[in-house]
Amino acid sequence: MVGQPIIDKPACASALEPATTHTDAYELVFHTNDAAEHGVQSTWGRRRVFLAVSWLEAWSRESGVLSSEAANASRWALKVAIRSHGMEKAQLRSLVLDVLRREPATQFNSVENEVRNLSPNRQFDDYLKLHDIMWELLIQGNLAPGFNNSNLDLPFIHVTDYGMRCIEANTILPHDPDGYLERLKRLIGHPLDDIALSYVREGLLTFLGGHYFSATVMLGVASEQCIDLLIEAYTNAIADTNRKTAFVKKIEQAGRSVKDRFDKLRNELLALKLPPTLMDALDIQLSGIFTLIRYSRNDAGHPTGQVVDRDMAHGNLLLFPQYCKRVYDLIEYFRMHPA
Repeated sequence: MVGQPIIDKPACASALEPATTHTDAYELVFHTNDAAEHGVQSTWGRRRVFLAVSWLEAWSRESGVLSSEAANASRWALKVAIRSHGMEKAQLRSLVLDVLRREPATQFNSVENEVRNLSPNRQFDDYLKLHDIMWELLIQGNLAPGFNNSNLDLPFIHVTDYGMRCIEANTILPHDPDGYLERLKRLIGHPLDDIALSYVREGLLTFLGGHYFSATVMLGVASEQCIDLLIEAYTNAIADTNRKTAFVKKIEQAGRSVKDRFDKLRNELLALKLPPTLMDALDIQLSGIFTLIRYSRNDAGHPTGQVVDRDMAHGNLLLFPQYCKRVYDLIEYFRMHPA
């Protein structure tokens, strides 16, 4: 009903009280339906809405309280954005995956109807985006034609055994590149190196195209970049001049050998007295990220020609975020503490 607040403003006022600088955006989010929808027609207005929503979500995380107000505001802001400007493909893909998780045997129109429930006034090209996503999932082997014995052809579809394994293990993310990268950034918690990020993105795209060895090579290059960044951070953190000189000499002697550089670094790190959170399973984590490199190149840096199937490439993509997080945790530690 126009004029009725979307969210009970007093219920969240105490939580937002310290954020006096967010007053304008706060008022925009918690205003009436009519005024709020009018306010997000401009880019400036939409930015204010999402800034306020982001602030609410951040407060929920930091306070440890799952704020229903923040959740409602997020859903509302998304609906307004969709009504006004259509949906991004990444948003549509996430919705499609949610629908398939609930209904593994369905048809194109049913998926479309489920997505339409979120926004009855979607833009025309959203239908085309949705069908693009469905066909991508078919090509990738997550979906196959057919609903049952009486409906074996399109538009009827079902989630394949492979797709079901991905969904049940909640590991569909590599098939959602934008979601994967966002999850990776949130997990790391620090700005991710542009070079490493570009190779991870390329690895995801080649994986989706069915080029599993190429995807693994891309992930190996990203992993090597992370190791080199860690070597640089550790070198800069060494307080003793003689130790620093000796370590730099070891790295220089290793030359192009990825294995030699990695071994020199690992030996140094394992000899340090690091915090328990960093030392826990450190050798396993470091070995894991080096294994991603070795899938594509041998000790001398030459291609291995190893055969990589879909499951192996998929597994590598799922393991990479945790390995990458450990490396970045070490990098941040050495930026703040002498070694």
